[in-house]
Amino acid sequence: MSGGSRLLRFLGIGALFVALSAVPARAQVAGDIDLNGFHPAIDSRGYLTINASQVLGNKELSFGLESLDWGRGLLHFEGADPQHTYDVQNVVAATLIAAFGIHAGPAELEFGVSAPFVIMSGDRNPDMLGDPTTTKDDKFYKISGQGVGNIGLHFKTRFLKTSKPPHIGLGMIASVYLPTASPKHKWLGEGKATPQVIGILDKEFGRRGALRIALNGGVRIRPETTFTDSDTTGKRVRVHHGQFVQELMDIVVIPSNVRESLL
Repeated sequence: MSGGSRLLRFLGIGALFVALSAVPARAQVAGDIDLNGFHPAIDSRGYLTINASQVLGNKELSFGLESLDWGRGLLHFEGADPQHTYDVQNVVAATLIAAFGIHAGPAELEFGVSAPFVIMSGDRNPDMLGDPTTTKDDKFYKISGQGVGNIGLHFKTRFLKTSKPPHIGLGMIASVYLPTASPKHKWLGEGKATPQVIGILDKEFGRRGALRIALNGGVRIRPETTFTDSDTTGKRVRVHHGQFVQELMDIVVIPSNVRESLL
């Protein structure tokens, strides 16, 4: 082969490499946003869905599966053509909790960690249906993901006890949710650290405190994040950087025998 032919082949291969490297990456099918903003109680003193002001005893350990939650229909996009849709249909999370109590003099302190395991499923339309006599060439554009969500680090303390008059509990939880969602771009969690501060107010009623009402309210500072569904609908979801206020109330009736075991 002559030197000129080698040069032309070399230049051709180089041009092909440059052209391939210049092709833009395919758009992400899913995003890094915590669509299901629910977080369970951080210890066994809580009411599953929300926290109680009571903290763990000195050197007391709490560990286990705190809750299993399911978010349904959390995101829906529809394009100019109604057949072009994007849906996050289900987000199921099981959260493992570990917490440890420390009493330093009059201060009641608690440190904890939470680890959610998340399963997500969704759908994109339109699908591509081939030969109507067979399903072997049909293509269905599903979206799915499973893995670890945002691991949380928590600090809890209490200022007022429900066991003392006027039987009102007051506490606080400071948390930070780490950007540990893996794999990425699967709607498993936030892509950046998310701090949160929650205040806890609960009240006991009855001679033995068998009826409790708890209120949680606080601030979650979520990172500014944008996801655009450029493949099907062209629609966009955006979480603005700022404060997200969470207020939850629960009413719990505790039988007297269980009540005694908690004290």
